[in-house]
Amino acid sequence: MLFAPAMNSTIYYFFTQHRKLAWSHSVLRGITVNPYGRNPVYMMGELWAGTPFSMNVGYLADGYMNLGLPGVILMSGLLGVVLIGLDSVARRLPVSLAIGAIALPIRNLVDAALLTTLATHGLLIGAAILRLLPRPRAAPASSPAALHAAEQAPSSGTQGTSL
Repeated sequence: MLFAPAMNSTIYYFFTQHRKLAWSHSVLRGITVNPYGRNPVYMMGELWAGTPFSMNVGYLADGYMNLGLPGVILMSGLLGVVLIGLDSVARRLPVSLAIGAIALPIRNLVDAALLTTLATHGLLIGAAILRLLPRPRAAPASSPAALHAAEQAPSSGTQGTSL
């Protein structure tokens, strides 16, 4: 499960010596020109196995395939922004709930492009669900529960202790 995507990434070494795609096969189709005229995941499958099959790869190799090292840096920065956004939408929710909503889409980054994971593997939907969930309310400071919690808190002095 984790080794095949790593092996697939080595096949994408092809792009060290050939033209990068600049997302001409996906979000920038029509703006940039695909130098190979075909979907790169099938092209890589054919180069490796002799038959076109979908040879997916993680977000780092996808960034490299599109822009080289600047693409890796760009995709890593974008992932950082996505993770900060996820942290923001999951704030004040139970950790188990937040992890349950995004664990599988985050795992998909091992063998899928970041933009694909956002759009079709559930990361954007998981973030939207987390954002829409109700947050637990904090008890007002004058509520009986807050007063009881304050009474139960240990005091900072040495009153009540015997020597």
